[in-house]
Amino acid sequence: MAYRCQHSRKSNFATEPFKAGRHAVGWSILERSLSALATLALWQDDPAPAERLKAELAKRLNTENAPEQEMRDDAARELRERAATLYKSGFRLSRIHSAMAEIDQEKMQALLQDIADLLSPGTAGEPLNLGVWP
Repeated sequence: MAYRCQHSRKSNFATEPFKAGRHAVGWSILERSLSALATLALWQDDPAPAERLKAELAKRLNTENAPEQEMRDDAARELRERAATLYKSGFRLSRIHSAMAEIDQEKMQALLQDIADLLSPGTAGEPLNLGVWP
C-alpha cells in the first residue's frame, strides 16, 4: 500500500503536532502525530530524516509553544508502549499503525524510544502498561 501526503501547502513537519498536541482532548494527538512523523522519517532507507526529526523536536520542545510537561509525559509513555509492542501482529485500526508495521521494526522502535526520551526523560524508567495495544 502506498501512502501519499495529501497536504498541499508546505509547512514545517515538526510544528503541526505541537499546535494540536497542546490541547487535552483525549485523542492522543501528540503521540499519533509523532508516530506518523517517525513513520515518514523512516519510510525510505535514509537516516537523515530521522535525525532531522529528532533535532527539530528537541528545538521545538524549548519554545513557549511546546505542550505542557504532563502532556509530554503521557505521549512519551504511549510512544514507549507502542515501541515495545511493534512486533505484535493483529488488527490495526489506525492507518498510521498499519504504515508503521511496514517499516524496519528495529529502526522504528529505536526512533520511538528516542522521541519519547526527548519528550519526557523523567518517565524513561517507568514500567510500561503493555495491556493497552492489540
